[in-house]
Amino acid sequence: WEVERVGAGAQPSKVEAPAPVESPRGNSQSETTTRDTIGGPALVQLKQALAAAITAAQGAESYAKERNFSLRFTSEDVRAMALTMYIQFAKGGR
Repeated sequence: WEVERVGAGAQPSKVEAPAPVESPRGNSQSETTTRDTIGGPALVQLKQALAAAITAAQGAESYAKERNFSLRFTSEDVRAMALTMYIQFAKGGR
C-alpha cells in the first residue's frame, strides 16, 4: 500500500502488511486451511470482502483526486461495499 498524507510538505509512505500470526497448532496464517480458521469459509470470505472494499474505496478516492474531484468514503460506506461483496460470494459470485 501507499498512504498519501495530505498537507504541506507531506510525503507518501509505504505501509507494511502485518506479519503472519501463529495459530495454536504452530501454523502461520498463510499455511492454515479454511477449516482450521475460527468461523471457517464464511470468515475467510468476509475478510476477503472487507479487504477488497477497502482497496476499492482507496482506489476510487485516488482516482477522484487525480481528476480534482472530492470523494471520501466513510467506514459505513466501506462496510456496505464489503457486505454487498460478501453476499455475492455467498451466492457463488452471481
